[in-house]
Amino acid sequence: MNIRDWVTRNLSQGTIKEVVQHGCVSGVVSELIYYSDTAAFHDEHQDEIWDMLNQYSTDNDEDPIMHIVSKMNANITSMMQLKNQLTWWAVEEVCYELNNEMNEEYKGKIND
Repeated sequence: MNIRDWVTRNLSQGTIKEVVQHGCVSGVVSELIYYSDTAAFHDEHQDEIWDMLNQYSTDNDEDPIMHIVSKMNANITSMMQLKNQLTWWAVEEVCYELNNEMNEEYKGKIND
């Protein structure tokens, strides 16, 4: 299961909107609060997360990936914290994407 599938199966539309507004740091994604959970998620989706970082870097004309990581506003002092931040970033990115799609779908229905 990829990250998008995980998000759509585990998070309601309301939770997706909460993630967009407040981020995973708010604790709204109960499955991704503890380091043990975020590290396991990262390990399961590691290749996809790094592919997302590469794509984000390319799409946004960003510096290398570690520069993106350095802008995550977290004091990362261990591999566990890095995995946590990368997991939250990836889930938040998918939630932003899904939220935008939901908004576009809603606009389409209004304009019909």
